[in-house]
Amino acid sequence: MLRSAPTALPRLLMLLAFALLLGGCTCAGPTARPIHVGLDPELRGDEFRTIEVDLVFVQENQLSLWREKDMIDYFSGGDSLRRDESRKTTLVFTPGGTSEQSYGVDRPQLEQIGQWIKEGATHLFVMAKLPEHERIGRRSGASDPRRQSVALSGCAWEEAGVEDQDIRVTIRRGSVLVTPSVPSGQ
Repeated sequence: MLRSAPTALPRLLMLLAFALLLGGCTCAGPTARPIHVGLDPELRGDEFRTIEVDLVFVQENQLSLWREKDMIDYFSGGDSLRRDESRKTTLVFTPGGTSEQSYGVDRPQLEQIGQWIKEGATHLFVMAKLPEHERIGRRSGASDPRRQSVALSGCAWEEAGVEDQDIRVTIRRGSVLVTPSVPSGQ
C-alpha cells in the first residue's frame, strides 16, 4: 500500500533531522581573525596609568584556569601564568600615545594566531589592567570586568551570524567590551 504524501513528509523530515544530528557541526573550525583594541572615547586624552592588554589564546583544557585567574595576581609583575604563557601578546597603551592598536592585521601576526590555533587554542581571553584596576579589587570568574573571553570556533561565529567580522575590543575605565558578541561557553 502506498503512503499518502502528508503522512510520509513528517517521517522524511524526521529522518533528515536525525541525519543532520549524526553528522555533527559542519561549520569551520577555529579561525585566525584580526583583533582591534581601542580606548573608549572617555579615556582618550585622559591622564591614566599605562594600560596593559594581554591577548591570550587558550586551549580547551585550560579554560577554567584562565576564567578563575585572580586579576590582581595576574598583573602583579611576578605571576608565573602571565610570564610563562607562550600563546600571548601584550598591547600597551600610554597617556598621550595611540588610542588604537591591532594584532593580526599583517601576515606574520595572523599566521602566529593561526599557529596558536593549530596548537589547540579554542578561545581568546582579553585580560586588561585598567585605570580602575585597584578599585575593582578581587573578583572571581565572569564577574571580573577586566577579563573577557570569546570562542574561536567557526560554529559559534556562524551561529551568531558574524563569521566574517574581526574581533573588536573596547577598553573602558572599569571594564572590557568585546564585539561581536559570540558565545564563549562561560
